[in-house]
Amino acid sequence: MTSHTLWRECVDVTNECRELGADLIVALGGGSLTDAAKLVALALANDIRKPEDLKKFPTLGRPYPPPNAPDVNLIWIPTTLSGGKYTNYSRATEYRSDA
Repeated sequence: MTSHTLWRECVDVTNECRELGADLIVALGGGSLTDAAKLVALALANDIRKPEDLKKFPTLGRPYPPPNAPDVNLIWIPTTLSGGKYTNYSRATEYRSDA
């Protein structure tokens, strides 16, 4: 997983977790990994299969129906001083190579 929690990487991990039938996600690392673990858990519960599917989630200023709550357990083992582990929010980057 690279820095800044890229959507495409999160969806790749989500699809792999789905294929393996994962019921636990363990994140060992800094803020990007913590955010990725939260996003993967949310994506699993909401049938996210492509990066563009993430656009259906609510963001600030864009009200949408609330997503399904994650149904896999998460364990975070932080290795940096960051705030990602203290909230239920996640940040991720929509990287487009044509931008």
